[in-house]
Formats: sequence, C-alpha cells, structure tokens
Amino acid sequence: MIEFALPSAKEVSEFVLAISPALLAFIASMLVIKIFKFFVLHRLAKIAKRTKTDFDDLLISIVRGFGWPLYALLSLYIALYFIPTSVVEVPAIAFKLSYALVVVSFIYYLAKSAERIVHFWVGKFIPEKTAKGLVSLLNNATKLFLWGLALIILLANLGFDASALIASFGIVGLAVGFAARNIIEDIFSCIMIYVDKPFEVGDLIAIGNDMGIVEKIGIKSTRIRLLRGEELIVSNRELAKSKVRNFRKVRKWRELVTINIEAPETKVAENVLKVIERVLKSIKLVEFEYACVKSVSASKASIEFAYYVVARDYASYANVLTEVNLKLRKELEKIGIKIL
Repeated sequence: MIEFALPSAKEVSEFVLAISPALLAFIASMLVIKIFKFFVLHRLAKIAKRTKTDFDDLLISIVRGFGWPLYALLSLYIALYFIPTSVVEVPAIAFKLSYALVVVSFIYYLAKSAERIVHFWVGKFIPEKTAKGLVSLLNNATKLFLWGLALIILLANLGFDASALIASFGIVGLAVGFAARNIIEDIFSCIMIYVDKPFEVGDLIAIGNDMGIVEKIGIKSTRIRLLRGEELIVSNRELAKSKVRNFRKVRKWRELVTINIEAPETKVAENVLKVIERVLKSIKLVEFEYACVKSVSASKASIEFAYYVVARDYASYANVLTEVNLKLRKELEKIGIKIL
C-alpha cells in the first residue's frame, strides 16, 4: 500500500514565502491594470462630456469590454518570471503557453471590439435593413482573420512550424478573393455609395439612357424604378464606375428649345417671339429666360428660346412641360403660324 505524506505546516509556509514575490507580482499587476483602466475610463468620460460626438462613447465601451480573464492571464504571465528557480523550475513551455493564452484572450476581446467598431461605423452611414447583413458579413470576416492569427501564434508558441499554416491561409485567401472578386467589389462599392452619397433612396437619377427613382441600395446591387415602370437592377460595382446624374438637388429644370417656322416676312418672326414670351410668362412655375431668331432663310426662320421649370420632382416638371408645349402650339395656331 502506497502512503502519501502530507507536507508539514512549516514546509507549506516556507513554500508560500518562497513564491511570495510571484504572488505579489500577480497582485500588483492586477492592481496596476485595474488602476490604469480606471484612469483611462475617467479621462474618456471627461472628454465625452465636452464633445457632442458619440465616438468617445464607443471608445469607453471598448475599454470597458476588456474583462478580468485577460488581466488575470497577463498577470499570471508576469508572475511566472518572479518564481525563484531554487524553489520551482518553471518549464519553458509554461511561459510559451501562458503567453499564447494571453494573446488568444487579447484577440477574443479585440474581436469583440471590432464588432462594436463595425456596428458603429456601418450604422453611421447605412440604413438599418442593409446594415444588418453588412455588419454580419464584416464581423465574420474580421473574426475569421483574428482567430486565424490567434491559431498561428498559439501553434508557434507551442513549438509547431506555423509557416506551412501561414502559406495555407495565404493560398486559401487568394483563392477566395479571386473567386469572390466581383462580390467583394460590390460590397465595397455599396459602402462607398453610402459614405460618399452620390445618391440616396428616393433620388431621381439617370444612368446612360435610363432614368428612375432609387428604391433600394443593397449590399450587392441597387434597385431603380424607371419612369416607364419597370425595375432596373444594377450591381454596385457597375454603378461606381458609371456616370450618374442625380436630380435630387435640382431646383429648376432648364429647357432649351428650337423650332422652325414659315416666316416669309420679318414681322412674322417678331410676332412669334412676342407670343413665346407671353405664353411662358403666363404659366405658373415657369421662368422665361430669352427668345431669339437663331437663323433665317428666304421663307423660314429658326427660333430658339429657353426657360426654367421650377419643380422639385419629375412629375411636376413633366406636367409643366406639357402645358408649355400645348399652350404655345395653340397660341401660334391662332396667328396662323405652323411649326415645321
């Protein structure tokens, strides 16, 4: 029968006394970290009171997010260096393992902080419906990168050759990046659309020969309701490369019109100019600019005139345009003028 002899009280007290520098180092490290965190939070709280931005509130939440497991592991790693070799010979693997645990714990809290930063940044520029999917995507990508880094550090500290793993991650990253190149471009284009704001939901825009109202800006594509009624779906990548005309800030629509009339006499052209000016000045929401005879021939005259339609939306503009064209034609017919 094997008997185990318990250490005496003297032996226990001598052992505790011998490792007391390590215990004191552990406690001191915990206190220093806690005090440092307290002063950082106190300083940030003062700054937050003086500023109107919520970025300092984000910093406070990030600092508060780092918890006691990280502090305990870091303090333990520091305390290992204060254990006398005459009492206990700490193996090298213990230092490596404790260091790896500190790094893994730090990356865990770093990933949590990255989530807060992504949510804060995306929420600043992107609507909630679109932001949910984008935040989830960016968070997963960030976590994948950080935990991959943590795995490499852990294996390297445990004595494994991490170069092969790094090479594997690099190859996989290149393959995924190449395969999802268009999707990644669409996502970054979506972010740039929301940050740069060349257009927003509800804006009337024109892309090439297509004109319509932006209904939704998604992660991968933007949906536009064309004036004819159909829905146009354009990838954000294509939109970022296209010339987009935005009519959101249009206060006045300028119209430049040229008409050809039969004018065997100068007086006919003069009468037409007077009719055009009178008609345009009589219509609500229209600002007359000028009317002139652009060119003349033996029996014809080319009349050019310009005016502004004061309208914020396309429907009002189109209604005024219709009124101008019909009323002008009617008034010219009254004096016997036929538009060629």
